Amino acid sequence: MSEPDSGPKRKKAIDAIFLVAIIVVAGIVGLASFTTIPHLPLITTTTNEPGATLDILTRYDVVFLNTFETEFLGSDYAQQNQITDIVWRTASTYLWEDYLSSGEVDLVWGPSPDFYDQITTTDLLEPLNSTRMRQALSRVNDTMGGVLVKGCNSEGQVVWCSSSINSLELGLVVSHAFLDEHGLPVPNQLPDLANLSYGSTLPDNPSIAVSSSLFSEVRIASYAAQMYGWSQAWRDLIGIAGSARIFNSSRDASNAVTYGDSGFAFSYLTNGLQPQYGSISPDFIRIGMRPLVTPDIMGIPTHSTKKQLAEEFIEFILSDNGQSLFLLPAIGRLPLIRDAFDQPLGLQAQSSYEAFNRTVHGEGVLFDQDLFEEIHTAIKLYYESVLLNAHNELAVCWEAIVAALQDGHINASEAKYYTELMATPITISDPLNGSAQEFTLQYARDVSVIFLSNFTYYQQIRERWMTAAIAQYNDVYNQIMMDVLN
Repeated sequence: MSEPDSGPKRKKAIDAIFLVAIIVVAGIVGLASFTTIPHLPLITTTTNEPGATLDILTRYDVVFLNTFETEFLGSDYAQQNQITDIVWRTASTYLWEDYLSSGEVDLVWGPSPDFYDQITTTDLLEPLNSTRMRQALSRVNDTMGGVLVKGCNSEGQVVWCSSSINSLELGLVVSHAFLDEHGLPVPNQLPDLANLSYGSTLPDNPSIAVSSSLFSEVRIASYAAQMYGWSQAWRDLIGIAGSARIFNSSRDASNAVTYGDSGFAFSYLTNGLQPQYGSISPDFIRIGMRPLVTPDIMGIPTHSTKKQLAEEFIEFILSDNGQSLFLLPAIGRLPLIRDAFDQPLGLQAQSSYEAFNRTVHGEGVLFDQDLFEEIHTAIKLYYESVLLNAHNELAVCWEAIVAALQDGHINASEAKYYTELMATPITISDPLNGSAQEFTLQYARDVSVIFLSNFTYYQQIRERWMTAAIAQYNDVYNQIMMDVLN
């Protein structure tokens, strides 16, 4: 399982992925019928088989689509209405509104909620208010894991519904052997990892493994800021980095835990499953963070000429059997409906069922995805500059605090003073206006906007954060040494 991708430039990233997908799909024959239209006017692909054809615009891959095409065309829904073929269309997201307006697409399936939110005010989606749709949608809650899985237009009519969800659970993989060997406790929540006791294994055996790819780390940083407050979160994260060794990838960090070289690494579960980096998977523990939910969405274009057939497809997707298909390993989603787990596929998906229940009954702080999207770039750059690029100085300072405490040169109160001093949010002179700017939430918002259009500014901020962090760590280290000498 690869690391999912997201970020403030998600639209551009999705567009790039679609361009690659277009090339790949074009070379695959016989798995599914695709029409890839990079621009209008549309070109329609038809088959020689009798019966009706359903045109679906989507972003999913061939294996995903082939699975649902086979099952749907073999269903009573399709056979009763003589639906004999599905034409799958793919396109970059920025072209979707053109497709919806063209009248040649019967169903859209797959873009993010942001896209649907943008078009609900344009009357491009048909209200799902027929008797068939009302009955099908009644099986689905309005929200799941605190996230909307139905969307309404300005008149309060449902115009899109999720087909399934992705549930991402952030946490830690843990080596109990490492903890037992070094007499370290299992943490219950993220701030526990910032305790100086986890630095007792320095310098030879850092207890925490951190990946420089930062997929889990950046999300955990954002979540921590929401759960514990901005300044406290960064104090904790710097303390965690002090007891850490930096690895080039999540795979390397996870393997360090798997083989007992480190005690912890940040990781995640996707729909109840860990990333598979080898034949052995370390234990996963949760640290109080609610699952992050992303819906997979479908809707019917207002200009579709086959609305009834599109409704048949949605009804099938929201049936128990249709929902259970999302549990196939090749699909890897969570269904919306509990009864999917009573189907043959559902009975074999115990880990997914547990993830489903954790998602539905999730407790804790609800992750603010909009805020994450807004400041993702700033958080990642600050993490890289202050925790990774300045890690040598950070680790030396942290180790000095641990050693001074263990040797009796400072007491617990003094140790706390020094840890908070070294973790004080970095202040720099802003490259554009020269003003002194501490890394606050508002400054993260401000610089994130500028980063989108000014790469020179991005580089200057990175350099200034790193330089200021190194100076701060060295200054605290020198103060500690003065205490030790005295």
